Amino acid sequence: MIRPSSFNSFSKAQRIKSFRELRFVLSEGQRMAQAEFILSRVHTDGPVSRLGIILRKKYMKSAIVRNRFKRIVRECFRTACTVQGKSNNPQEGSSPLALSSKYDDIVITVSEKPNDVSRQYFREQISLLLSELSNKTA
Repeated sequence: MIRPSSFNSFSKAQRIKSFRELRFVLSEGQRMAQAEFILSRVHTDGPVSRLGIILRKKYMKSAIVRNRFKRIVRECFRTACTVQGKSNNPQEGSSPLALSSKYDDIVITVSEKPNDVSRQYFREQISLLLSELSNKTA
């Protein structure tokens, strides 16, 4: 079995795992919307930026589509965190998704049924959200 390199991995430290943390980001965070997707963000003093994804079976009935969406979101988050040689790894430097010494907890929610379920559509919408986030923190 071929293991992914550390550049391509999405570590457990980069995930928002508990419901309590998700709820905090959703209630206290800044919100940005793009098409059917809502991004909520809270600045934290944690060692890395973290990501949470909320999907409803109501909006994406197929497990294949839900899993594809999650993979694409994680990929976009990883690449946004490694733009210009910067890393989301605390030993390697700061993340472009961070303000000075702070990092962000980010939750992406699907708010309604997407018009298109293609990979390209998901990538475009999530990349737009993350670039908008980077522009607001710069």
